[in-house]
Amino acid sequence: MGEVEIENLTKTFGNITAVDHIELNVPEGSIFGLLGPNGAGKSTTTRLLCTLLRPDEGTASVGGYDILAEPVNVRQITGVLPEEGNHTLYPTMTTYENLEYFAKLYGVPASEISSRIEELLTFMELWDRKDDKAG
Repeated sequence: MGEVEIENLTKTFGNITAVDHIELNVPEGSIFGLLGPNGAGKSTTTRLLCTLLRPDEGTASVGGYDILAEPVNVRQITGVLPEEGNHTLYPTMTTYENLEYFAKLYGVPASEISSRIEELLTFMELWDRKDDKAG
């Protein structure tokens, strides 16, 4: 089994096919990149692999976790934060809420979340911006 496996993955937006039945197997321990011109489907493929989008057809796994059946596990082992234009990952959430979300996702004990967020935001001199929207 590969670290990243893609089988027949397809994603369309209206009448535009962004990802067209792709196949890929990246062995564990490999380093790889998605290369291609604008519109080739690199960003869409990345979003599919990180469970930010749902495929129309096909499936994929990351680290042995199926992107459809085990999206939480996939999110725990991937770290993608898109910075394209004004499109952030969770633009309606505050800075504090974003950190709280990821703390829970990574299994930080509930009793420690608030104090650790305060410590981090204070260290980064962002405590006074904790209620600002992250987007």
